[in-house]
Amino acid sequence: MRPVCLCIDELDTATKSAMVGLLGQHFERVTAEVFEADLSDKTHVVVLLDEQNKPVGFSTFAIYTAMGPSGEPATIVCSGDTIVAASARRSSMLPSAWVQSVHELHKQIGNTGLYWLLITSGYRTYRFLPVFVKAYYPGAGQNSTSDTVRCMHRLASERWGEQYNPETGTVRLANAQPLHPHLSEVPEGRQTDPHIAFFLGKNPGHADGDELVSLACLNTDNLTPAGLRMLHAKPAALSGGGARG
Repeated sequence: MRPVCLCIDELDTATKSAMVGLLGQHFERVTAEVFEADLSDKTHVVVLLDEQNKPVGFSTFAIYTAMGPSGEPATIVCSGDTIVAASARRSSMLPSAWVQSVHELHKQIGNTGLYWLLITSGYRTYRFLPVFVKAYYPGAGQNSTSDTVRCMHRLASERWGEQYNPETGTVRLANAQPLHPHLSEVPEGRQTDPHIAFFLGKNPGHADGDELVSLACLNTDNLTPAGLRMLHAKPAALSGGGARG
């Protein structure tokens, strides 16, 4: 397998069709029209390709400049669709390529702070936060500053408008695509994981496609040892265009 980072307009029709098919294996209500609409709001995608150059995983994102928690110009990475086929879930190539790509694009933009604006309807994706970053909001046992909380609300309101509910910290997209029921269910015994329990409590509508908004700094001093390993892993065969400020 190999990962590639591409600008959205570099995706060909066959790759996009395969990506839609991969999404449909995991989410309900997936259509090519909704997929294209979401892509039009993103700038880049990291695609994990198998030996036949077919996608077995991908993560779309928009990278742009906005005001950070302290009022400074900051690089914001807003995640979109993210999925990995069961056959590739043991590989760390996609998350490693993703963090390497966003750090490289961030360098091209030239801002000081790098922040991850993430929405999640599944506990598996939310679980990446405590694995890869030290401080994030919201989270079990996290003591975030008021500046961080206000920044998250502002960025979410700017991004999703009335679809964002600041009281619950969740987004209900007009074309919500919930996980298939067997994927949204938490296996027996995992409910005791404090991070999963927190996610389920904060996002009780996750099975209907509600997305919990989170914000995390991706600067190296906030990465966990696992996050740093992803960042400094052997560079993947990345390609693609430059960043958009």
